[in-house]
Amino acid sequence: MWKMQTLEQLRDRLAQLTNASKSILETADSEGRPLSADELAEVERNSEEYDTVLADVQMRERVQAQIENAAVPQPRQTAPANNPRQNTARNFPQPKQVLNGKHNFGSLGEFLQCVRVAQIAPSRADGRLSQAAASTDTFSSEGTPSDGGYALPPDFRATILEKIGAEGSLLGMTDQITTGSNSVTFPIDETAPWGTDGLQARWESEGNLKLESKVALDTSSVKLNKIAAVVPVSDELLEDVPALDGYIKRRLPEKIDYKVSEKILFGTGVGEPLGLMKGTDLIKVDPGSTPSGSIQFPSIAEMYSRMYAPSRSRAVWLVNPEIEYKLMLMAFMQATSATLPTPPVPVYLPAGSIAGAPYGTLLGRPVIPTMACAAAGTEGDIIFADMQSYLSLVKATGLRQDVSIHAYFVQDLTAYRFVLRIGGKPWWKGVVTPPNGTFTQAHFVTLDDR
Repeated sequence: MWKMQTLEQLRDRLAQLTNASKSILETADSEGRPLSADELAEVERNSEEYDTVLADVQMRERVQAQIENAAVPQPRQTAPANNPRQNTARNFPQPKQVLNGKHNFGSLGEFLQCVRVAQIAPSRADGRLSQAAASTDTFSSEGTPSDGGYALPPDFRATILEKIGAEGSLLGMTDQITTGSNSVTFPIDETAPWGTDGLQARWESEGNLKLESKVALDTSSVKLNKIAAVVPVSDELLEDVPALDGYIKRRLPEKIDYKVSEKILFGTGVGEPLGLMKGTDLIKVDPGSTPSGSIQFPSIAEMYSRMYAPSRSRAVWLVNPEIEYKLMLMAFMQATSATLPTPPVPVYLPAGSIAGAPYGTLLGRPVIPTMACAAAGTEGDIIFADMQSYLSLVKATGLRQDVSIHAYFVQDLTAYRFVLRIGGKPWWKGVVTPPNGTFTQAHFVTLDDR
């Protein structure tokens, strides 16, 4: 067993054990495999030793705090009369800057000891505590009515997961996979049934030698990214405003849902999912000479025809809500004769009409308004998308909620931290070239700027 004498050595050993286990896990993740028996045994040994060393550290910190407490002079119960240098916070030198991420505290024990002294004798408060405090601009307090929206109940986690995966969420439409790893590599087959690569089937004459073929696979890797929020809340607000429960359950899921949906469409792939509008499995249809900002039926027809044929039965139209009324006015003319003129045929069928569906339909496919689409008149304001061709990867832990009273202990604040790890990218790496045609097809089609 590891033998140490000083707190610094013990803390170094904790870091060594953590880094060793982390390295093993990252190696297995990068190779796309589970831990071997030897690796699993080593991680378990590291964890057992970590728990032992951590207990030793905590015991030593408690003893050190007791020693420091005994050395602190007890404060006067009354101020001495006629003393021009009465002890106040302004008589103690205040640090001018924060020198490290611990606000100049050497250890957690030292920080907690200073908090204790500040509670017993406010006039002797250590100046470093004020630097560790939260600004009134960054936490919600009972004294500010507009701030009353950050208290989170214990059952919030399950509700968030249910709402961000709801029917109206773009995340809920994707091909979603849950994982316990930080990244996943998938084998994919991008060969076409009519292509000459990969598996082949051929007509053969009786008695002839059968020609062989082999699998041709590529890989697609997805790495998890993090979306997080830190919410400090005053203890008074938590105690006195029970209505915040419903408010948070309604508002925070909406914000998380929008952030995720926006990146599913337009994410850069750097520190966030790669959006379908930024991938290579995308076709941009030229609107031609149309009035600025308008949408014409020939463009809609071309977008539909450029969707990969097997995907049309599950594709949806994602539109900026501002262009929906333009779809309602869209129609095409039927052939007419001199004796029997025919009226124009509407292209868009609004929800609740003869469409018989919760969404309107355009060429038989649902039209889903979403704020995540681009501004009206620009590329991405209308997208014809097979969302099952977009891969989303969600950490098995789901939306993680952590609660701490230590970060802002001296201010009577409780800090809530929310972390959701998610990754995403289009399944396929390029457009499809039909065997008997000149126009390429893709799983995502949009209308260019106009």
